[in-house]
Amino acid sequence: MESITKLLKSLDVSYQEFEVNLTITSLKPFKFKNIKLMPITYSYEKFNYKGNSFIFVKDLKPYKFIYLKEVEHPLGIITNSNIDTFCSNIPVFFTKEELKTEKFTMEIKEKTHRKKEKIYYFNFGYGYRFINVFITVLENRNIKIFREILNKLKTVNYPRGYRVRFIFFNKNSKTFIEKIYKEYFKDAHFNILVDSTGFGLEKLIYKTNGFIHLNKEMLEIINNHLNISYNIENSFEDLKIDNLIWFKSLEKNPYVDNSQDVAKNIFACINFLAKEMI
Repeated sequence: MESITKLLKSLDVSYQEFEVNLTITSLKPFKFKNIKLMPITYSYEKFNYKGNSFIFVKDLKPYKFIYLKEVEHPLGIITNSNIDTFCSNIPVFFTKEELKTEKFTMEIKEKTHRKKEKIYYFNFGYGYRFINVFITVLENRNIKIFREILNKLKTVNYPRGYRVRFIFFNKNSKTFIEKIYKEYFKDAHFNILVDSTGFGLEKLIYKTNGFIHLNKEMLEIINNHLNISYNIENSFEDLKIDNLIWFKSLEKNPYVDNSQDVAKNIFACINFLAKEMI
């Protein structure tokens, strides 16, 4: 996060910094019938062990996981899908081999560790209502987008009656962002997440599990003023942030850089939504 502190100082921005103590519970790898099982999930809370048995799921996909979690309520899941680790209170393990047994019980071990994360943020503008702009600083394009948005707010216009709150993370965990939002920044009228974007094929993201991030009023305003399409996000992490506009590139092409276009769209979202939302 050293780069973001230097950037904020160079822009003569008075920022605030605080540390968040996180308790993370992770699972330990182990062997079952001489088959090595590697943990995929971790949790900021306690794992849910209300089910009766583990089940093996071949080629686990997000829609299968959502169904099993909401309907079947398994004790845990084992899969041969090589999935990146994600946050969930349902234990999920990976193995290269396909287990023949459909349901089984086993002993699992957890380890809990604590760590500190630094959060940086500052407010721009005046007013009693807030707009959150969450920015992951792991991508240089995100920093360029932030520079462009701040420059436009300073020189073109800022939303009357609103303060734009820029919040910076050095993590890209959506569940971590959700946790920080709920504990510290839930007073915002609407939220924008600047994810890995600026690589082309930008979309607004929403989920397939029935929870749409934008309410009807926000969708109508964006459709009236911006030429942005939507895409279904097929993700294991279940991000729940009210009135969220989530900018993300569908492909990560290192030879494409449309950071300026993304910044223009985010700036337009801030202004049109601030003007027209009741």
